[in-house]
Amino acid sequence: MITIYQERSLFPDNLFFPQLWFQKLFLNELPSKLYFFSIATVGILCSVLSIIKKNIIYRLVLCFCLLWLNAFIWSFGSISHSGHLFVLTHLYSVFLVYNKKNDMKKFAQEINYFQFGILFTYSIAGLWKLLFLVKDFIYPKMDTTTWLDLEAVKTNAIINLLDKDVIISDKMVHIYEIPYIWQIASLGTFFIQLIAVLGVWNRNFLIPIILGLISFHLYNQFFTLTNFYPAIFTLLIVFFPYHLLKKV
Repeated sequence: MITIYQERSLFPDNLFFPQLWFQKLFLNELPSKLYFFSIATVGILCSVLSIIKKNIIYRLVLCFCLLWLNAFIWSFGSISHSGHLFVLTHLYSVFLVYNKKNDMKKFAQEINYFQFGILFTYSIAGLWKLLFLVKDFIYPKMDTTTWLDLEAVKTNAIINLLDKDVIISDKMVHIYEIPYIWQIASLGTFFIQLIAVLGVWNRNFLIPIILGLISFHLYNQFFTLTNFYPAIFTLLIVFFPYHLLKKV
């Protein structure tokens, strides 16, 4: 994050333009080093304190700092979908504070709601993508590309690489030209997203769902060339079966 700030602080001022209300309120101009490192330091401090002492205030401030840092990245012409799950998880965790006086069944129920909120975002995303595929299939448009098009994944990968000033290799071009595999892979990832929320109510179903979502992010990482590392680590940390460690 510090490297990103140091690189982007050298950009011309006209490349920095906040679009969201949060950005316009707290990042109406390129932040100074003092402002940036103050937010980063407070975020790290609250992260440590929230582990030592389960306090809503620490988590709320931490969530604000993480949103601010992501909002900074999103202030250069594009709003990324890579860090939103990480920020959203910290927002939900604000309301997930364990107290020894609390009923454990009630706390377990709160964890279910916490996980429901995270997986619900995947289900909504999967539903949205599938609905648009159906819409484009019924009412096709000549000037748009859908994930069922033969060239969709290759085109998306080429565009993402060009954003990084990189040209796709001939080897990857041949891989992208394998017929039908990419359409099936896209539909499979959309379906996994759609049913993700069902894992909250069936723990035996949860692990395959999480593995499927991680596979979905790895698929995007290596084939559509979209960075999803924060989402992968978030899923691993939140949904790791920690209860199995006690049985070992």
